Amino acid sequence: GTLTDTAAAEGGNLIDRRLEDQEAYFRLLHEHGLVRGDLQPEELFHVFGTVVTGFLIYPPLLENHGHHVPDPARGTELAADALRHALGETPEDTDALRAAWPQVVGLFDNTVQHVRAEIDRYRTIRRE
Repeated sequence: GTLTDTAAAEGGNLIDRRLEDQEAYFRLLHEHGLVRGDLQPEELFHVFGTVVTGFLIYPPLLENHGHHVPDPARGTELAADALRHALGETPEDTDALRAAWPQVVGLFDNTVQHVRAEIDRYRTIRRE
């Protein structure tokens, strides 16, 4: 709770914006048949966030309690494997990939602009 509360307080509307963009990303992938079709885009978005958050938060918890944690490279491979299985294998349909690509780039260009604006805002606040 503390992490999400702090992020919300410090991040302005950036977190909301990033979540909206990520959800739009999964709608785009779903529309183009680039992810599992048996789950709704919001379900895929939930699975993605849960898996990624778990892979980021769980290792330090394990380490703090004396349990083995894979090295970062292996952890990344395991996360990618989990996401491939959860979201679906990369389709062979290169036409669908080509059709989605400009929309995906536009979406994440928008995300990057918001992240940069938030970094500038944060730097300005910290200087004052």
